[in-house]
Amino acid sequence: MRKLIELGWIDFRNERISEKSRPYRRVTSSAVGEFMQKYVSLLSLAKHLNRSNVQLKRDLAERGVYPAIRDEEVGATFYRRSDL
Repeated sequence: MRKLIELGWIDFRNERISEKSRPYRRVTSSAVGEFMQKYVSLLSLAKHLNRSNVQLKRDLAERGVYPAIRDEEVGATFYRRSDL
């Protein structure tokens, strides 16, 4: 999730507990929910369909459906739900 936040895929706010504390990134459950409504991970989709993730990725590519977020970027592959 850290990479998704760092790269701007999931919204966050910088907040502080007090004026003297260090800022931290606050991710709301609604921001995570919005991300999950738009995207699905390859692994989650493969499990849901009872398929191999490697074969599913290949089948999707053959149909012209490519990942919106690649494993190399964030450590997991995500597809836009609207593309599926």
